[in-house]
Amino acid sequence: MNQRLGRMADRIQRDIAGLIRSAVKDPRLNTAMVTVCAVKVSKDIGYADIYFTIMDTNAPQSKADGLSEPQQQAVDVLNKAAGFLRQELGLQLSTRTVPRLRFHYDTVTAQANYMAALIAQAVDDLPAINPQAQDPI
Repeated sequence: MNQRLGRMADRIQRDIAGLIRSAVKDPRLNTAMVTVCAVKVSKDIGYADIYFTIMDTNAPQSKADGLSEPQQQAVDVLNKAAGFLRQELGLQLSTRTVPRLRFHYDTVTAQANYMAALIAQAVDDLPAINPQAQDPI
């Protein structure tokens, strides 16, 4: 990615995070905290893929293999609000074209949490090491 696309992606990430927090008034997102993790802008600036996660205290933790119901609802809500968010983003950006927004749930964080839980469980299952039984070097 060249420097111009990187700067545009960073700007879109900051602005979209603020717009989601302040302008999207859907009740399905009121209980969740949306975090924009990354933005990838296409080379022709036609599309911006926005990767996000949610922290919902009411939702059960999802496994690494699929989206839970609140996560899927958040994807649907944000993709339906993409036109509105694009319009608001166009008012903030100083570019001739504003990319079309596509929202994707970032499963990397969920997979990392799932793997960390598995590792912690494996470490807990290890037998305790007796410090007295070790041979001196």
